[in-house]
Amino acid sequence: MATEVEHTVALTTASSVPDPGSFPESDVVTPTSSNKLSPSQSSSGGNGHSNSKRPPRKSTLTQQQKNQKRQRATQDQLSILEMEFNKNPTPTAGVRERIADEINMTERSVQIWFQNRRAKIKLLAKKSLETGEDIDSIPESMRAYLAMQAMETGKGLGGNYLGRTGLMPFGHNGMLGGDQAQGKVLIHHLTCRSLSIGKWTRVGQNTMDLIIFYSPDKCTMTYYINNEQAGYKIEYPFSYIKNIWLENNEADPNRMGGIVIELNRSPHFFMDSSSTTSGFYQVGDFTEDLQATQCMIHQLGGNPKVLTNQLAKLVSLDSFMNRHNPQ
Repeated sequence: MATEVEHTVALTTASSVPDPGSFPESDVVTPTSSNKLSPSQSSSGGNGHSNSKRPPRKSTLTQQQKNQKRQRATQDQLSILEMEFNKNPTPTAGVRERIADEINMTERSVQIWFQNRRAKIKLLAKKSLETGEDIDSIPESMRAYLAMQAMETGKGLGGNYLGRTGLMPFGHNGMLGGDQAQGKVLIHHLTCRSLSIGKWTRVGQNTMDLIIFYSPDKCTMTYYINNEQAGYKIEYPFSYIKNIWLENNEADPNRMGGIVIELNRSPHFFMDSSSTTSGFYQVGDFTEDLQATQCMIHQLGGNPKVLTNQLAKLVSLDSFMNRHNPQ
């Protein structure tokens, strides 16, 4: 979840996303009459014999251009395209050629279908950031692709994106893993807009400022906090959680609801300076007046309606229910 990473990640909400089942003319590079050669012509002005030794040019035509009409993929073709996309959303040219041969399409049409499908998934992921809804329909391979894009460019969906979409690959040395195939585990995101520990509060102004997630495999809870100079983490194992509950605050509209966590000991603190490449390293308490060391009540502010299901998933995990049992 090796993937061919695209380095252009900036995503804005498009007015429309092409239907993956069709291949729009506007996306296609169409050869013009000025660069076409008749069988008797040569680009060098020589005879046809020298020109015949040149390898055939790769076609840039889509299926609908070859057929002279708008072409929609059949259900069988779509099934194979979806299956291949779930395996790898960024296939190489060679893989696209193989797929094209298998489903009787041009390589260019296959390329456009994958481009459109990725765009549609990106918009779905972006929308999930804004609403906090689950995105179980996003293939695991696409989640890895989005995560690696964010790591490659330092930005992502909506401008700042780093692992806020449900399940994402997570490296054992830092936030999202690079290419350590053996070091990736899955994380779940909690849709929280603020973090308060005692009198210290952090409010996320955008999708990168505050990211709260947990890892079922590592049995850890993590708060990722970012500013322009560095990234910070507050992290602790499930065994540090004494109690956890949902707070609605329906009686007080001025107070944000969310998840409240009571710890039985202080968490660990990490920092990742942008000037280094060694990843996160452990540091002392960086909160105001060491609040995270002294106060064991953490308030994760967010929409209770969204957090209800997310909290239910966490507390139903075997690793969470058995967090205080010795292994």
